[in-house]
Amino acid sequence: MGKGTDVCKEAAEMVLGNDDMSAIVEAVREGKNIFLNIKNFVRFQLSTSVSALMMIAITTFWNIPSPLNPMQILWINIIMDGPPAQSLGVEPIDSGVVNSPPRLPKKQVVDLYMLARVCVSAAVIISGTLWVYKNEMVDGQVTARDTTMTFTCFIFFDMFNALSCRSLVSMEYSAPIYPHYFISSSISVK
Repeated sequence: MGKGTDVCKEAAEMVLGNDDMSAIVEAVREGKNIFLNIKNFVRFQLSTSVSALMMIAITTFWNIPSPLNPMQILWINIIMDGPPAQSLGVEPIDSGVVNSPPRLPKKQVVDLYMLARVCVSAAVIISGTLWVYKNEMVDGQVTARDTTMTFTCFIFFDMFNALSCRSLVSMEYSAPIYPHYFISSSISVK
């Protein structure tokens, strides 16, 4: 295994650095974790972006003043999305993923199940944020308080969305976040 020729090493799909077979198990664990983290990252980015775009589209379609000003939208897209999304990309290995059956090599990163979860997350964020916006705008005029409350509500929904994107199969609100330094620090900074 560790004494193969260079031609064999180039032709192989996997090359072991030593004669220990546990290296294969560790490589499979890392590979599954990388794929899961990519899916979690994409799910968070899609659900946040879809909810922000749809919220603006809905208010424009209904001829309602925009709930967020351009600076708040930039803040959401640049500052708010970056750290939680990046921390989802470096989550530690989930024990449930290690025990899962192998996936098909041609399986897409964005499948129907993920799209359904993205749509549900976006719908919750949109409906909650627009509900706060509607209740804050009592006189029909948009004030700085109205947009600030809407922005704060959107940020809180987005933080819970980041926590729920830690797993594709369960809601991770009850899972401890303190050993996961990246996600806990990115949420606490917000």
